[in-house]
Amino acid sequence: MKTLIFIAMAGMLVFSSCKKAPQFGGFQLADQFSGDPGTVDSIQASSLFAPITCKAPLAKGLRAWRRLSNAEFKNTVTAVFGLTNVNYSGLTTDISHQDIYDTLMVPSNYVNEQRFGTFRAVAKDIASKVDLAKTFPCLSSGVGCILTTSKTLAEKAWRRPLLDVEVAGLAAVFTGTQADVGPEQAARFVIEAIVLAQSFLYRSELGIKAADGTYTLSDYEMASALSYSILRKPPDDTLLALAKSKSLSSRAAITAQVNRLFADPQAKSAWKDFASMWLDSNKILEADRTGIAEFTPALAAAASKETGDLFADTLSKKTGGTLNALLTSDSIPSSNVLSTIYSSVAANGILKFKETDRRGPLGLASFLIATSAVDHTSPVKRGVFVLKRLMCSNFAPFAKASLPPKTATQTNRDVYLGLEKGSCGGCHKPMNDIGFIFENFDMMGRYRTTADSQPITVASAPKLDGDVVDVSSMSDFLTALGQSKQVQECYARQIFRYSFGRSELTPMPVIGAAANTIIKLPTQVEVDNCQLRDGIDAMEAGGGDLKATLIAFLTSDAFRKRIDRKPL
Repeated sequence: MKTLIFIAMAGMLVFSSCKKAPQFGGFQLADQFSGDPGTVDSIQASSLFAPITCKAPLAKGLRAWRRLSNAEFKNTVTAVFGLTNVNYSGLTTDISHQDIYDTLMVPSNYVNEQRFGTFRAVAKDIASKVDLAKTFPCLSSGVGCILTTSKTLAEKAWRRPLLDVEVAGLAAVFTGTQADVGPEQAARFVIEAIVLAQSFLYRSELGIKAADGTYTLSDYEMASALSYSILRKPPDDTLLALAKSKSLSSRAAITAQVNRLFADPQAKSAWKDFASMWLDSNKILEADRTGIAEFTPALAAAASKETGDLFADTLSKKTGGTLNALLTSDSIPSSNVLSTIYSSVAANGILKFKETDRRGPLGLASFLIATSAVDHTSPVKRGVFVLKRLMCSNFAPFAKASLPPKTATQTNRDVYLGLEKGSCGGCHKPMNDIGFIFENFDMMGRYRTTADSQPITVASAPKLDGDVVDVSSMSDFLTALGQSKQVQECYARQIFRYSFGRSELTPMPVIGAAANTIIKLPTQVEVDNCQLRDGIDAMEAGGGDLKATLIAFLTSDAFRKRIDRKPL
């Protein structure tokens, strides 16, 4: 009886809203490939990099209705209820096979019935562990206590003031169940309803409609957007006080808060998450190195953290926290778990690389191991990783090619060169041109100069910024990456995807596309072009500063002013 009552009342408050919510912000880049130009909003596909341009500054972004990622959800529970012992093991993962950020609002991340069921189990666990004496100290006085106390609690949980109808709805959960289950359990049902409400599970970037048809984010929406974007947690008392006094509308006020939040120690932890997803450092946890005693769970776990640590340390520098500094760093924060891989010992928590070719995140074990096969290195995997994650290149659909058998006299390079024959070369040559540069590192990430008793050749001529770049070492290549406009623009795209929760509408280079391949451009592509251009320009003006792009995004007029998303 009590369950039926709760579902009937709380469900009216939350579930139907959650199912409808994604229509505002379920963004996903449409298939770029089509043989039919369709409209004038189309371009010829090209594998070459072309700088993003903003033809006519719009100073507008797109409205969004965004579910909290699991990490944001957990941080919100901790901030609101002070609980650190909640069982989150049943939550559905945020990241699908193709989508690398847990913040992306793709269909698999919507709150459907299955995901709602996992949230309900967590909400029940939260409610069971809340100290009612502290949360509802006046519970003995009945519904009057619920009206006042739940309002305060829900305002903190929902990051905004409550409407009268919402307060009444929470009170109805209490009054509708207390006769059957008693006041204490009824109060716990109220907590469940607060957690399961759309205003807890989602954050709004919908804005308030103006006479010209645009929408301006409210001060409370800005407070949440700033805090979740930088710290992955709900707004603190300072932000909420500014929102209450309507003091989060000017660029100066927003910039001051962005700088304050970046100075928060928790910013390092939050941006470790970004780097780990961007550079896929947790992939090493899935690696198979059967028969290699050195590859232990402890080594894999330590390696998976290094990328995030390096990025967060570089980002937090008062000066010199640039993309080039990240990609060419000659040391990392480290314990000595991987000292045998790096042939170096950490001192005072810092491990300095021994080899001049081992630099930045692409010199780390997490990347080098995860992009190798079980028994050999894979230039293809390493090349694809750099092309997609650091150069933001897409690939035309292609049939998977089988690796030719290796003869006794062939090197690994010879075998992979065999993949460039015929029609496969359009994709495999760009992969190999980059992947071969990493051949001085074996499948465990150890440095080497020979393989199969033969010298290793790493000299290559990959395309970067649309031009061929001759490199004779990995150090040469990483230096070129650190100074590349294409890599800077890709970094801005990655920040955009992570922070805005969707793929950009701006097209990418397409490797392997047929000569007649046409990319249809969404009608609102200029909205994203201009926002990206602003972020890229800010980064360039800051000498490649890693924070500059996000600061430019968050403080721009386009972040505060939004328009409706048109169908693709």
